[in-house]
Amino acid sequence: MQQAAEALDIQQVFSSSLQRCAAFAQHYSAQKQIPCYIEPALQELDFGQWEGRAIDEIQQTEAQALHNFWSDPLSYAPPEGETLADFNQRVIECWQKIIQEEAIQNSLLVIHGGVQKVILAHILEMPLTAIHNIEVPYACCSAIKVYYNGDETRATLKQHGSPV
Repeated sequence: MQQAAEALDIQQVFSSSLQRCAAFAQHYSAQKQIPCYIEPALQELDFGQWEGRAIDEIQQTEAQALHNFWSDPLSYAPPEGETLADFNQRVIECWQKIIQEEAIQNSLLVIHGGVQKVILAHILEMPLTAIHNIEVPYACCSAIKVYYNGDETRATLKQHGSPV
């Protein structure tokens, strides 16, 4: 991630509050002497009681709940977790806030794969249920260009993969 970010002209960083993103974002922003904003809304999908557990274990103990989540993640959540619809709403509200308030800034978002997929699906106007068709490998970089026309914004995907 450090190597990919070195080539970018970044003026500010936004990051998930989870440690694996926040640690890099804070280190990078300190190194570049630019602002870093920690955004809890950029956290990965909340898997609730399934967090950190192996799929095989969940399949053995909660097969029906896992089936429901896989077949309709928009409506079914992991126990004490969030639905894909709620996750999408949380992430896209944060994304809209960032692009509306920071029109003149080149920003780096240090985010999780699921968050990146949701933002990309939104930009590409894909159905949310198709996010699993977007591959986001570890340290994947996507370049997004935001265009401003008065009160209207439009984002386009310039590049996806690594490096940017």
